[in-house]
Amino acid sequence: SKNISMQLDGVSKAIDTIASGMEEKEKFLDKKNEILLICKQRQIEILDLKLEQEKTGRYIIKVFLNTCNDRKLVECPTKKIEEILSEVLNEKIIIKKEKCGIKHEQKICYQTYISKDIYTMQIGVAKTNKDGESVSGDSSLQISLEDGKYLMAISDGMGSGPIARKSSQIAIKMLGRLLSNGFDKETSIELINNTISANIKDETYATLDIMVLDLYAGNIEYIKRGF
Repeated sequence: SKNISMQLDGVSKAIDTIASGMEEKEKFLDKKNEILLICKQRQIEILDLKLEQEKTGRYIIKVFLNTCNDRKLVECPTKKIEEILSEVLNEKIIIKKEKCGIKHEQKICYQTYISKDIYTMQIGVAKTNKDGESVSGDSSLQISLEDGKYLMAISDGMGSGPIARKSSQIAIKMLGRLLSNGFDKETSIELINNTISANIKDETYATLDIMVLDLYAGNIEYIKRGF
């Protein structure tokens, strides 16, 4: 009976999530239509857009449009789209990521716009080697994520010197590649864990300390893992 109760609770939560998603979609439908209408009036042909808002209030807008060649434009209407989004959403919106169709030999361009950060930060990195070692066993990463957050990570390889550096670089390089290719941080960490575990015979051990900063909401998330 306990299992049945847990299953029913899970079904209930799933239904609530679906209902919440439908309400959210309806909430932004008017804004989406308004954005599309203004773009059309200003001769910007948007194929489609997806409008989302995080719990922190930050907007994330994904825009799909034909390439400039197909629209016979001299320049990409990025600035005009920023202005329209800012006007409709009543908040400063900036472009975050762009995948130009022409550069990738595709017919469609893909763009991501987000609410502009409220806070700023400055990053500095300093390293020192252990006595007698030629290199540091630590590796670090600083990367801007598609959702507007910033991720900073440091990996400490087992031991010291070149061997430790090799271990830490495997973790850091994998994390950077996965995040850059659209994987979320949880999935990325799990993939790194599986990869390093498969190579445990090579004595590849490393820790991974991650800090995710949301400069819009002004909060920080800490993640610590050992592989």
